Amino acid sequence: TSNDMQNGFGVNPFAPGYMVDSLMLPASDPRLPFFFTKNTNGTYHGVSNTSIASDVAAGQQAGLYSRWDSTTFQQNNNFPGLIITAAETNFSVAEAQQRWGDPVAAVNAYNNGITQSINFYYTINSSSSYSGNKQSMPTAAAITVFLANPAIALGADPAENLKRIATQKWVNFSVIQANQAWNEYRRTKYPVLYFPNDGASLMAPKPPTRLLYPSSENSLNTTNYQVVKAKDNITTKIFWDVK
Repeated sequence: TSNDMQNGFGVNPFAPGYMVDSLMLPASDPRLPFFFTKNTNGTYHGVSNTSIASDVAAGQQAGLYSRWDSTTFQQNNNFPGLIITAAETNFSVAEAQQRWGDPVAAVNAYNNGITQSINFYYTINSSSSYSGNKQSMPTAAAITVFLANPAIALGADPAENLKRIATQKWVNFSVIQANQAWNEYRRTKYPVLYFPNDGASLMAPKPPTRLLYPSSENSLNTTNYQVVKAKDNITTKIFWDVK
């Protein structure tokens, strides 16, 4: 419904510090204006997940934090439902080619994935039902410069290439495909994220490795549930989580 996006983002949908300050801003990512609004200093800055509440409140009062963009996301009643994007497909192809195929083909698929991601979020922004912050499409020259950035371009190190492919795939998921981002993070362990302990949460002081079975599984499928009951906790890895 028309207010689902607004309710989902809440009152203060601050930009995430790692995505903005460590990944996108240093590389001059062309998607920044589609993803986030600038702060009162005219730049992009996110909230670190190591910040304490008083620091966040002070930063908010001073207008230091960017927010998820209203035109692209929060106020956009035209945002489409997503299952899979062309960009995600190409990032998957790039990973497969890097692991088992042709490194040149990996570069091509990776560059195509980033370009398609930029085009996709531009299209979402430009077709929004809310016109507060509509942006121009980045030029072909700007995209070429971004793809050649030493922090972005694939090189000769296969391990580093896989890290960059997974990281760009994670950025493309953004906040909208959060479940997919979580799955890919667990599968690849990229990007490398730091999570402080949440002392207020006894059950999950850090993000869970998996979700628990619902209570109905024990009552409706008792025999089979008893076989796996000992492993039904948030720290047991799913079979494909091998790293």
